Amino acid sequence: MTSSSKLALAALLLAAPLTAPLIGPAPAEAATKKTVKKTTKKAATKKPATKAATKRVCTSKKVKGKTVRSCRTVKVAAAEPVVQTAPVVVVTKAEAPVVQTIVAPPPAPPQPAPLPPPPPPQYSGPPAAAFIWIDMADSLADTIGDGPPDYTFRYDGIDSWAWTTRGGETLIVEPGRSGVVQYYYRGRSSAPYLVRTEDYSYAFDGPNLVHTYDWRGDLFTGNVRWDQKREAERLQARGRALMSAALRSRSWSGDAALTWYSLFYSGNYGWNGSTGWRGDWRGDWRRRPDWRSFEYEQSGQMPPRYLEDERRRRKDAAWRYDRWRRDGARGAPPPTANPVVPNPAPVTQAPPPPASPAPPPAAPLPWPARREQER
Repeated sequence: MTSSSKLALAALLLAAPLTAPLIGPAPAEAATKKTVKKTTKKAATKKPATKAATKRVCTSKKVKGKTVRSCRTVKVAAAEPVVQTAPVVVVTKAEAPVVQTIVAPPPAPPQPAPLPPPPPPQYSGPPAAAFIWIDMADSLADTIGDGPPDYTFRYDGIDSWAWTTRGGETLIVEPGRSGVVQYYYRGRSSAPYLVRTEDYSYAFDGPNLVHTYDWRGDLFTGNVRWDQKREAERLQARGRALMSAALRSRSWSGDAALTWYSLFYSGNYGWNGSTGWRGDWRGDWRRRPDWRSFEYEQSGQMPPRYLEDERRRRKDAAWRYDRWRRDGARGAPPPTANPVVPNPAPVTQAPPPPASPAPPPAAPLPWPARREQER
């Protein structure tokens, strides 16, 4: 190397500290590398050498009567290190949730508009209002049942029987000369609204005949004969007279109670053992399709009748009367359901039979017969 080359190299070495940070690694990085290298060398120097495991083995034996002991060093195979297997961690991969796709049902079709309510059934027969008279009479007769009457009275030589409810309605039964007739009165009315004979029933609105029913309670739709109209007018006038007589002379006694039982329970006076004073009325008008609506309308327009309470009173009165009669009818009859007559008289006792007359004296015997008797 020439002197010029040496001078150039020296100039470069002098300039190296100024340019080293720009060319070589950073000072901190270089220091770290030097420290790592030194530490590695020290660790390698201090690492002890692996020595083979040895064991001192001594044996004794007799040689020419003397015990000679000899020892030697034997290499022992190093025990293989126990390798501990690291625990295996089984990581179960969570299964992705099954996403069920729910298909929404198609929208329901629009509901049709509700139909208007059906019109009320049309009945080809007469209107329901034509049966209000016989319905009132039938319900009253059913309420009375087999209870004894409240009083009796005499008119035109005939004893009639009357039942009056707490609401004022009255039923008069007259065993007339041409048959048994029933008269039905509204509360505190002097004229009947319905008169029933054995064949027909006549309904009145005031003094006018409005409807006629047959013996079963069916509406008579034909033309009413003139003689039937006259008969209906006569019966209504008699009904007025009967109510007037009933208000003037009311009576009730043990004799009247026994007479009523013997007459009406014989079945010859219009009273039926199974249907009572209703007789052969069948109530077919209540099965009409327009009856319920009509009855509901009328219930708010008519005064209350209190028939349920009246029915209970009539049943109690019938039980008391039957017990009194079975016990021999001693004393006054029991009170009726509506005791109109206070303190009824007991049953009249029959007078004792007259005493038998004394026998006539015997006639004297003739003389010869007397002498024979004396012997």
